Amino acid sequence: MKHLLGVDRWKINSVLLKVLQVSSEKGLELYDIYEEKNLVFASVPVHQRKKFSRLFPQASLIETNGVLGFFFRNMKKPSRVISFLTCLSVWWFLSQFIFILDISGDSLTIKEQLITVLKKNYGQIPFYSLKEDEIEELIHSKMPSLNWIEADIEGSRLKIRFTSQNQIEEEKIGDQDLIAQYDGVIAGFDLQHGNKCVNVNDIVKKGDVLVSSILLDSFQKEKHVMVKGRVFAFTWKTIEVSSKNDAIPKPVQFFRLLLNAREQVSKDFLKDDRIENENILQFEEKAGTIRMKIHYTIYRDISSPV
Repeated sequence: MKHLLGVDRWKINSVLLKVLQVSSEKGLELYDIYEEKNLVFASVPVHQRKKFSRLFPQASLIETNGVLGFFFRNMKKPSRVISFLTCLSVWWFLSQFIFILDISGDSLTIKEQLITVLKKNYGQIPFYSLKEDEIEELIHSKMPSLNWIEADIEGSRLKIRFTSQNQIEEEKIGDQDLIAQYDGVIAGFDLQHGNKCVNVNDIVKKGDVLVSSILLDSFQKEKHVMVKGRVFAFTWKTIEVSSKNDAIPKPVQFFRLLLNAREQVSKDFLKDDRIENENILQFEEKAGTIRMKIHYTIYRDISSPV
């Protein structure tokens, strides 16, 4: 498989039989070999170049084909070198930016406060040249009441997870039914206590009882049980965003509207909520305004009031 990187095409001032004998004894790989006008032509994998040159010092290299050959030929052209370096520079420059902000935790209010803190210190998205430890130190200094905070940068995405002190202090087993806050299809449970009233793949409507505090015993008598946990479901939401058509290239405007839509659809996310699917229904320009309509499938906790 090494020859896939490239092969050298050689011209050898020798006879075919001698070339074949030496190559067989020394373990050279030869391709497309033939003799013409007292010269032998053969292709040899690039990784055997030094070995071949040592065995046949009279040979001269004609060309290199394959991946390495393509690379070497292009590097001889100044315009290609400039384009390659420009591409690397643009890629490196854009890699320093954070285009997507993903925050999850146990409090919507704290999530909004975190967004405010980040924008106040780093400006609007995209953020430039951030480091995880600096972000964590900033949030700890601005919001000392948080019990736990973790920041991770994955490519152009900044992921922040947190747990509030108040949530830990107030966490307890309740005696209230878990009620659906959205229409959806049940996707899973994180339940420690309670009587499940629905199953995975069941369709539920807002207001339906998901987990009940009433359980029937073997005598069909009602028994009161405590309730603790979460119920997850797939829900759907359509977001429409728009902006004035300006001099910015269309792909950049498209990406900017997409980020705006993602921010809107995730603004009320709770811990472990996520976007499951993103389907762009419309992207058009009309009367100097660019509009985008996106349909989202969302995996979310539908049992906790937002």
